[in-house]
Amino acid sequence: MNRIGEIYLSEITMFYYALFSWKKKAPVKDGQIFTFHTKTSTVALHIMLIHALALESVGFHYFLHQWNEVLAWVLLALNVYTLFFFLGEIQAIRLCPIKLTNKTLTLQIGLAKSMVIPLDAIKTIKQYDGPEKLSKHKQKTIFDATVADFMKEKPMFEIVLNEPVEACYMYGIKKKTERILLNADNAEAFYHALSSKLKKKRLIINSPVSFFAFLTKRSR
Repeated sequence: MNRIGEIYLSEITMFYYALFSWKKKAPVKDGQIFTFHTKTSTVALHIMLIHALALESVGFHYFLHQWNEVLAWVLLALNVYTLFFFLGEIQAIRLCPIKLTNKTLTLQIGLAKSMVIPLDAIKTIKQYDGPEKLSKHKQKTIFDATVADFMKEKPMFEIVLNEPVEACYMYGIKKKTERILLNADNAEAFYHALSSKLKKKRLIINSPVSFFAFLTKRSR
């Protein structure tokens, strides 16, 4: 698909989630579906942004309209578009959890980024022990699958790949990724499920002992 088609698809997806997905329920399947947002404040953060944007749009449009009518309507349209984006982002985060099958690990993080990783491409899953803030150089090869939050913590997991896998971003932007950083609400269950599938494929994984010690320490 060409870039124009990708942009069109991104817009359709955004408006679908923002307007037509409110009656849908998130999928639930033990061992295969894992949420990543319920222990964060990302939904509250987006609701706060929507509230602030709505108040700003009304007030700013009124004052700007007296000075430049065309510019006032252009900025209002941009604010309404942003509002739809935030609504769609909330729904996409809610309705698109981590999906694990016998062949792939699928990550869709809101509207902006997604990745389908063949299990054969995964070398290891381990506790993330890197810096909280990544350098620009590392950001080029890392897929950050965590969500925005008021107080963003370090990711729990780091998945290292055998070879670069393509990650997809909004409007058709693509990037080769060597590592993935992510969280899961039920961290132990996710780690067990993915590790088990990797073992069956005779892939290398880290010993779980140190990681479970890390989880215990984190929960205190």
